[in-house]
Amino acid sequence: MKKRSADITALPGQDYSADRQFIASLHKGLGVLRNLAHVNRPLGNKEISELTGFPKATVSRITYTLARLGYLRYLPDTGKYVLGLPVLGLGYACLAGLNIAEAAKPLMQELADEANAMVALGSRDEFSMLYVAERHSSGPVSLQLRAGSRISMARSSMGRAYLAGLPERERKPLFDALAEHTGARWPRYRDQIDTAIAEIAEHGFCCNFGDWYPEVNSVGVPYVPRDGSPVMAFNCGAPNFIISRRKAREEIGPRLVAMVAKLGRA
Repeated sequence: MKKRSADITALPGQDYSADRQFIASLHKGLGVLRNLAHVNRPLGNKEISELTGFPKATVSRITYTLARLGYLRYLPDTGKYVLGLPVLGLGYACLAGLNIAEAAKPLMQELADEANAMVALGSRDEFSMLYVAERHSSGPVSLQLRAGSRISMARSSMGRAYLAGLPERERKPLFDALAEHTGARWPRYRDQIDTAIAEIAEHGFCCNFGDWYPEVNSVGVPYVPRDGSPVMAFNCGAPNFIISRRKAREEIGPRLVAMVAKLGRA
């Protein structure tokens, strides 16, 4: 089995000044793109500076460069920026390279129809989980989330399953960064995450009853590729009148574990 490489994703609060391979300016440029993607509205240099913590002069150079390359589009009427089409191209290229997403879709649809719920596959995006594939049941009630949606890593079953799937050497620095990011809420989140990790160790899945969103229940399962690719996670969720606590534990959880195991064998 091929050994997975360490997660080198830059985390807030970590000092990379001693890493001679780390390009700080590239980190800042990607930070600007990430914040524009998160807020999903036009931003000016001053707003971007406030969001990222980067000096306004630095932000101005970054946005100018990204706009010249097409990754940002400048709006002269407002003096603000939005993401350019080449960013969309990068996203589609990334999704096209995720063989697991295409292989999983038929199985995800089958489970979504049987559970009358939504099934999704996600990967980490800073402190969130980014949906890269999703399937909905044909029923009249469904969660309105699509590929490209982001949900909390600390509060969702998908995020907690992802954390459970990480090796300890990668989980610890991410916990440290999450603690800084969430502040006073972290002790409660950490207890919930530890409970989810224990559930996955015992049953293969974790349950979330209203922690991510009131009246929504869900189940999460980690996906750890055998080829050394990054850890991902699946979830299955619906309003609690569709997925009860009993149904989550006795039906959805075991079904989702079996689905992920089948994908792992494939």
